Amino acid sequence: MLAGLALVALGGPAVADLYPDKPSRGMQIDFQIEGMAITDAEDEQADRQTTRKFRGQVSGPKVRVWGTAFSVEEEAELVVKLSAGVNTKDVKAEIRPSPGRKDFKLELDMPAKARGAHFLISLVPAKAKGPGAAKALRLDGRFAVQ
Repeated sequence: MLAGLALVALGGPAVADLYPDKPSRGMQIDFQIEGMAITDAEDEQADRQTTRKFRGQVSGPKVRVWGTAFSVEEEAELVVKLSAGVNTKDVKAEIRPSPGRKDFKLELDMPAKARGAHFLISLVPAKAKGPGAAKALRLDGRFAVQ
């Protein structure tokens, strides 16, 4: 359900979101996607992770995901993956509380016979275990070719 999510359509086919709406233990992901049209989104909570799942359709000849991940209270690992058919790209980075942010940008062409595209953005705190540990943040988008 898209209701209640802070998805913002930009001046073209790009969509922007901030997840979660308010920082969780100093962690937040500000991201944009392009070439992928969202038709459904839902949030899931688990013991160690909170996830926002997106579904939709590929809407362009290229797919892009970019933005900034924040972790200002503790170290965290950022993983960003993008796939278009069999083509994939990924970025991994450590974020330290100072400066507390890491920019990312991935882009792929959609192959002619591709059946879909997928993106994953994961922000996992270094201290992800034990009582009072911060939950990992995860964004997971799957998009079919019409």
